[in-house]
Amino acid sequence: MKTLATIFSLVIFFATAPAHAQGLLPSDKTSLIFENIQNNIHVPDNMKNNVSSERVRVVFTIDEKGHAHVIDVNTDRPDLKSSVVKQFESLDFSDASDNGGQTYSIWLNFKVM
Repeated sequence: MKTLATIFSLVIFFATAPAHAQGLLPSDKTSLIFENIQNNIHVPDNMKNNVSSERVRVVFTIDEKGHAHVIDVNTDRPDLKSSVVKQFESLDFSDASDNGGQTYSIWLNFKVM
């Protein structure tokens, strides 16, 4: 039996908000963002049939309405990239939308065992 797992490595950089960039500890809003991603991003369907592992870096922003805008998805698999973009753009970050124009970078580890 295969086990599906999405493991998240939280690496968030604040590109445009120097006041928040003083420490690398997540703020309350960053914690909300991470929790939302952790609860809602899943192993893409096209990965579920084979034992595999893929590490993906996603760079995104959140607008004032709480919608994610993916800037880059770093992976060698185009099919995985489109699935990650689609999942991110469907997330609701309205609880963390007042983020001062920050750019976020997160590593996602997808594993099918």
